[in-house]
Amino acid sequence: MKYVKPTKLKIITLVLFGTGAFGILVGLGVPGNQPILMMSFMGVINICLGGFFGWIFLTQEPKSEQRRKKYGK
Repeated sequence: MKYVKPTKLKIITLVLFGTGAFGILVGLGVPGNQPILMMSFMGVINICLGGFFGWIFLTQEPKSEQRRKKYGK
């Protein structure tokens, strides 16, 4: 997988966790509506995506400082 900057991964993770928590709270807070229940399911999906991006952030190898290219001679 391509290297992604850690700050970008942190922002994506926080946004997904935030929108997921908001979706779950709104979906479970309003009683009796079918579309609102769907919003809580979408919140759970956002929480799962936030966990996935957090896992990528924690397990990603640091980018090498050397920018030299090795030529096959």
